[in-house]
Amino acid sequence: MFIRQYRTKNKKNGKVYIKHQLVESYRTEKGPRQRIIMSLGKLNLPRSDWRRLAFSLEGKLSGQETLLEEPEISSAVDGIMRNYDFYKIRKKRKEAKGKFLTIDLEKVAAGACRSLGPELAGSDAWEKLSFDRILAKAGLEREARELAKAVILARLIYPASEAATLKWIRERSSVAEIINTDLLYLKKDPIYGIGDILLYHKDRIEALLREAEKTIFPTQSTLFLYDLTNTYFEGRAKGNAIAKRAKSKDRRNDCPLICLALLVDSRGYPQFSQIYDGNISEPLTLSDILNRLESDSQKTLLSVIPTIVVDRGIATKANISLLKERGYPYMVIERKKREADYIKEFKKAKDTFEKIVKKKTTIYFNKITQGDLARLLVLSEAKKEKEEAMDSLKEKRFLEDTQKLKTSILKGNVILASKVQIRIGRLLQRYPTVAKYYVIFHHLCTTYS
Repeated sequence: MFIRQYRTKNKKNGKVYIKHQLVESYRTEKGPRQRIIMSLGKLNLPRSDWRRLAFSLEGKLSGQETLLEEPEISSAVDGIMRNYDFYKIRKKRKEAKGKFLTIDLEKVAAGACRSLGPELAGSDAWEKLSFDRILAKAGLEREARELAKAVILARLIYPASEAATLKWIRERSSVAEIINTDLLYLKKDPIYGIGDILLYHKDRIEALLREAEKTIFPTQSTLFLYDLTNTYFEGRAKGNAIAKRAKSKDRRNDCPLICLALLVDSRGYPQFSQIYDGNISEPLTLSDILNRLESDSQKTLLSVIPTIVVDRGIATKANISLLKERGYPYMVIERKKREADYIKEFKKAKDTFEKIVKKKTTIYFNKITQGDLARLLVLSEAKKEKEEAMDSLKEKRFLEDTQKLKTSILKGNVILASKVQIRIGRLLQRYPTVAKYYVIFHHLCTTYS
């Protein structure tokens, strides 16, 4: 063993401190290494005595006494060992505070586990928006507000049916502990009932929420995005007057639907929502949204007329005329595909267009002004890759289903020509964008004996 000196520097005041360590050398497969046996603090002995001090300390640690030891070294050894013994006693006391048990990890099982993190984040947002005060202004009593908080957090964290929401609250979430109310024995009827209460006060709650958001984010939004979607009922929904049959965006055309409309600002914060019949034509809803926006704008006194952004499904000629009549700037995706009109521009896009680099993808864009209107040409590499991947997946599935049909015919599971034609028709209907590049034909031979 030997004694090593090292220096440390205080970054704040620049002062240098000198300390000493008792170090041992040892050999490994990768060569000689060193390890610290103990820290000695700052030694007052001259460097010429360090070797004898290290020898004396090594003897003390191994239980051997050194004869004829010089008084200075003996005194230094006694002081170092007193500190070392105190350190060992303190360490043993810390270890004694805990009780250790041997556990077979293969036989350990967890039960009654509940999520906590998302609930805490949702509860914090609830407090910042003063949601409890908003519901109180809307007329909800304390118990109703607590139940509403549980259901709203469930919709954010674990969107599901009312029955699944009830199970999540009682068995999988810590929302009951956060709200500090007895929700573990909750029945299904209050879950259904609180949804009806929130729907009844929807307009009032949305208005109060907008006011609360403006106190947190005081900047005025000058752009609104409007879009619609629909959702389905798994039951027959006989008692629901607005549940109608139509084309489902979830591909559940077998179920009754309702249509949901939402207006959000440029930051993605909802402004208000509307509920329509499941079979309503999307373009017909724009006038209602503008009326609602203008009604709310009179209360908030918007200094700038906001820009309205809608997608291709709503951007009819009538709706564009409506936006112009009411004086709204607008951005729309044209219903008619005009990419072919700008093939030359798109070929030079990477050299002539402006670009936005976001992470690993680049978006190229170019604004072309035509009178009082402007057309924005956009080339997105990420979208191109996504569409190519989707086309490849569709083609793969189309060929797999075609092979399945071929196998069924060869095995004799499908014999009648009419049945084969029906199966082919279904394939063409299921994969219209891919099937147009393929020709499917069949040849059946029937032997009569």
